Parts: sequence; structure tokens; C-alpha cells
Amino acid sequence: MKDNLLVTTKLTRQQTEDLLVSAFEGGSAYWAQIEGRVSPKEDKNKDCYQTVFEGKGLWLSDARDAGEKDKRTAILDGTSIQKGLEIMADKYFLHFANVLNGNDDAETGDVFLQCCLFGEVIYG
Repeated sequence: MKDNLLVTTKLTRQQTEDLLVSAFEGGSAYWAQIEGRVSPKEDKNKDCYQTVFEGKGLWLSDARDAGEKDKRTAILDGTSIQKGLEIMADKYFLHFANVLNGNDDAETGDVFLQCCLFGEVIYG
């Protein structure tokens, strides 16, 4: 028997959207900045995070407190969300368990967004 076992689970789109809302409206506000949409012709009435579920993405940076030359930029899209969920489940399981149990909060959203963009928690 292997040392590690693989268990799969599915999250709903709503659970993932809730994590992004938690990140954008509080948990990641101290470092994350939305630079723009990957496809600028998006419906301006949609919340920006919804575009990532429609094959599009958002440009984000950590420029809130970093100087222009030190800022990192990344695209948040379906691929990065999938990778972020896998990293969160593997490296930050207590936060992932909070999602599964409906106990997620702004901190959980922040961890999720950092996993999506950086593959690890850098801030906080």
C-alpha cells in the first residue's frame, strides 16, 4: 500500500464563487489588486470574478503595497482555479476542510486565491 491515498471530491461552482467573493471583498484586499479582465469586452454588469467561469480570466497583481518593479502579476482563470483547489487540498487541508464543511471565511478565500495565483501562501 502507498503512503498516500488519493481521495477526490467535487466543489460546486457556487462554493468556488463564494471563495472568490470572500477573497476579493475582504480576505485578499490587503494585497490583491485586479488589474483588468483578460477579455476587456466583458459585460460590465457582471461581477468580475464570474468571468473566470466562462473561459476568460482576470489579471491580478500584488501591487497594493509593492513597488511597481516588485509587483507580481498572474491570470486567474479556470485552469488556475483548478490548480489552486488541488494545492489547497494538498498543502492547506484545514482550510480546504473548512470549504467542505461550510465553515469558510475571508481567510479561507485569501488562502484559496494565493494558491491559485502563486501555488502557495505568501501573505498572511
